[in-house]
Amino acid sequence: MSTQKFPLIAVLIVLILTSLFAKVFLTSRYEIEKADLLFEQSQWDESLIRYDHALRWRLPFIDSQEYPAKKMWAIAETFERAGAWQKAIDAYRLLRSGFYSTRGLGIPGPDWIDQCNEKIAILMIKGPGAFPRDSEMFAEKKQIALEQLTRPKPPYLAGTLAAELGFLGWTSCVLIFIFKAISPEGKIVTKKKYIYVIAFSLSYISWLWGLTAA
Repeated sequence: MSTQKFPLIAVLIVLILTSLFAKVFLTSRYEIEKADLLFEQSQWDESLIRYDHALRWRLPFIDSQEYPAKKMWAIAETFERAGAWQKAIDAYRLLRSGFYSTRGLGIPGPDWIDQCNEKIAILMIKGPGAFPRDSEMFAEKKQIALEQLTRPKPPYLAGTLAAELGFLGWTSCVLIFIFKAISPEGKIVTKKKYIYVIAFSLSYISWLWGLTAA
């Protein structure tokens, strides 16, 4: 490989990383802005979904999940105070699954997950006709529910594979294009450039879908 390509490769790598960061950050901000507007209008179901989307667009090394998590928790508590226990359970489960969906080498938001498990366990027991009068029975049922909730759960396989393979695919397309399709003078010399474009597009779409579905 010609050394004349190194500056071009460095610039493209920086552009890729910058665009990736910007995509995740701006999408998260967009979802939060929409969710805040719905939250102010007391449209709890719609705002909950938007905050969940924002939560899933996670940036490493940046605490971007705390704000949407607090809002989702507030909505769940609103359902709980209104006696809509099933909707409250669903909201706590959604918050919990949002953190699980962004797991990597570790699981983010362990404190939030523990709090959600606690709430879900209590609400499952307090449901209509399910609340035990005996305090010992309540504690026993709560412990059983917590054990079920804290069992390790594998990520959604299709979403995880789509995200990982999609990311590998579109970044590989960029690198292969640089090495194979650009001359030392910076000109595109391949006649197969449309194949790279199609492969890049499909991989990028797969990556985006995987991020939201994992």
